[in-house]
Amino acid sequence: MTVDNVSYKWRRNLRPEEVNENKEDIRLIWLDSILQDDELTMKIQSKLLECNPACQYYTDPDLCVNLIESIKNEQIFLIISNFIARTIISKIRAFRMITAIFIFGVNEQNDSLLVNEDNRIVDKFIDLENLIESIQNKIHLTRKQSLGFTLFDQQQVSIRDLSKESASFLWYQLLIHILKELPQDEQSKEEMLDKCTDYYRENQRETEKIQQFRSTYKPEDAIEWYTDECFLYKLLNRALRTEDFHLLYAFRSFIVDLTTQLARQSFRFIDKETVTLYRGQQLSMEELKKIEENIGILISFNGFFSTSRSIDVALAYAGKSRKSDDIQSILFQVEVDRSLTSVIFADISSKSRMRDEQEVLFSLNPLFKLNSAEFDLKLHVWKVRLIATDDTSNKSQKYLASLKNQMIEYTPIIYFGRLLLIELGQFERASEYFNTLLLSLPSDHPDISAVYNGMGHAHYVRNKFDEALNYFELAYTIRQKQLPSDHPHIASSLDNIANTYRQKGEFSKALEFYTQAEYILKQIYPGDHVRKARSIKNIGLMYQSKREFEIAQIYLFDALEMYTRLLPSQHPELAKCFKDIASFYQDKNELSLALDYFTRELIMVEQCLPVDHPNLYECVSRIVDIHKKMNNTDKALEFCLKKLNVQQNFRSKTHPNIARMMMITADLLQDTDTNKAFEYYQQSLSVLEGSFATDHRVIADCLSRIACLCTKCGMLNDAIQFYQKLIHLYRRILPVNHVDLAHGLKKLGLSYQAMKNASEAARCFHESLSIYLANYTAEHSSVQQIEAEIALNERKMIERE
Repeated sequence: MTVDNVSYKWRRNLRPEEVNENKEDIRLIWLDSILQDDELTMKIQSKLLECNPACQYYTDPDLCVNLIESIKNEQIFLIISNFIARTIISKIRAFRMITAIFIFGVNEQNDSLLVNEDNRIVDKFIDLENLIESIQNKIHLTRKQSLGFTLFDQQQVSIRDLSKESASFLWYQLLIHILKELPQDEQSKEEMLDKCTDYYRENQRETEKIQQFRSTYKPEDAIEWYTDECFLYKLLNRALRTEDFHLLYAFRSFIVDLTTQLARQSFRFIDKETVTLYRGQQLSMEELKKIEENIGILISFNGFFSTSRSIDVALAYAGKSRKSDDIQSILFQVEVDRSLTSVIFADISSKSRMRDEQEVLFSLNPLFKLNSAEFDLKLHVWKVRLIATDDTSNKSQKYLASLKNQMIEYTPIIYFGRLLLIELGQFERASEYFNTLLLSLPSDHPDISAVYNGMGHAHYVRNKFDEALNYFELAYTIRQKQLPSDHPHIASSLDNIANTYRQKGEFSKALEFYTQAEYILKQIYPGDHVRKARSIKNIGLMYQSKREFEIAQIYLFDALEMYTRLLPSQHPELAKCFKDIASFYQDKNELSLALDYFTRELIMVEQCLPVDHPNLYECVSRIVDIHKKMNNTDKALEFCLKKLNVQQNFRSKTHPNIARMMMITADLLQDTDTNKAFEYYQQSLSVLEGSFATDHRVIADCLSRIACLCTKCGMLNDAIQFYQKLIHLYRRILPVNHVDLAHGLKKLGLSYQAMKNASEAARCFHESLSIYLANYTAEHSSVQQIEAEIALNERKMIERE
């Protein structure tokens, strides 16, 4: 590979937003305060790029730390020079995403002390070849261990109300079924190779492998190619672990080939009735705790699950750990009854590059029961016993039956998008998925109208109502041409269009489409039906929006009565209906009745959903708001503390839902006990920032609340610090022109203005204005308000001069 000084130089000291996406599980970062453009430096950079195309290079420690802070869902290998190692290591101790540190160019006087300061330090190196070899070995070991897992809670009753963990489980269970439904031909193979070529364009070894695959690959070679640990292995495993559907879609043909070949090889694995296999892996304490807390439930690994016949091979991968270490060594003992026809696994040692590892590979999404987890003092590892299963318990069958019922109405490729959108709440990913289908399916494909409908929903849930309406109308137009006028999908399209008009405030149009939908549903379902009940409720909500409360009340209670006749006494749809009726009474300012129905909703939700489901938090929040409006702050606080205690008894005190409950409690304490409010907010923020499972929007909400309280208490310096953290978070997680960033900048500007720092206030206000103008017209209230603040700030600047 030729070395171009200019192309390498611009790669140094990049800000997080300038860094290209990493498609592998590992990212290399080289930090050296005196990087030059000399031949040795260019050689090192070239070697590191061969190891990892996403490698970054820094001479500025602060910029390096900024990048590290921004990285999620990757493991970082940090290469640092001895001259700055001691300083940097003290700064990065808390960064769990850094899993390996290599020290290069060692000063013999203090290197032994340095290596002992952090157990992530692999070693010290003077020779470049030794360094590269060590990095490659560590990458190989880490890739073998980069496999996540999802848990399946069989106690949950409805597929629509799964916890995020269990919904993710179903995502994987559906995956292979969906991929088989998608187009697979020579074009799909070329599409995959084009993506790989683009990513590895600066890596000669991988480019040659891609070309070899292009010219020689046959479906029966899938296992050999997967075990080669080349571009296929790297990209596919990360895509599976991170649910990257763009890559998975590109790899669809190879995934189907690999699962097919494993199924064929599996029939040859008949030496014993029960097979015991082993896997060595390292997990964080948080992941281990999740396993310990869920003994007895089902677990699925997110990808192709590699094991060994040899316990010694597995122990070598696991390593050894102390019970106090942040990273724990795990030995999975996997027991498989060969009579389980749904469990596909094969001895691939004869096809593997490393035959001495005695590898046995499971096909996608193997299902196990978590039997036990205990620390083995002799081996210094946690032994986790897994029992392979095709679970036939009644509750699991309810899930499968529910899934089949929903897929009667939707084909697998459409249901998969709905799973992303509705069950997992992954709006951006759902939009990307449906857009991919639009680009790949022929225009006359029978699912095209459903794809447009899915695109409409993906925009609707993100409050992009004009775009949503456009897609819903396209779906409706196609369905009118393809389906009879009384088809259920016609009614669905009418409902979707009506919902969108309602959100746009065009109530007459909304009512027109709701009424058309109800007319069709009455023809299809002459008796009671859930869809009819939902349609009746929608019309009631429409009249509520028009402030025609008497008519709204008739429709809402008609819907409730129909739901009651149709559904079990504890059902999520009943809970939603209680919520809507409560909101109706809240709009009428009949707060006692609103409180009654919000309480009914909470009781129903507590019976239907797991204790840590996010809907519970929303229910509690609504009841607290009603108590506050009734001036019952003491009752609200008593109620909130009671629910917080329930959550703390059910979950560890570091669970994100605990933080959410603390935030509600802090809100209540703002007017009566400011210090206690600060204490709850700070505890909440600490929990949220320390949890991998946290939605960053919840952290942003917490930061905003703390900053507002600081402002209210006159603690403007503190308010500015929290608003700065909020802005920094927004820049990491939001698009550059997102309105929430504009709101945050406006609040930061107001804090600067209160501190008489007009220049910083002006900077924030002007950036906020530019973002607002990217989203709204000049007549929008947000634009006019920020323009007024800019004018006021300019007058104050002139007065001070």
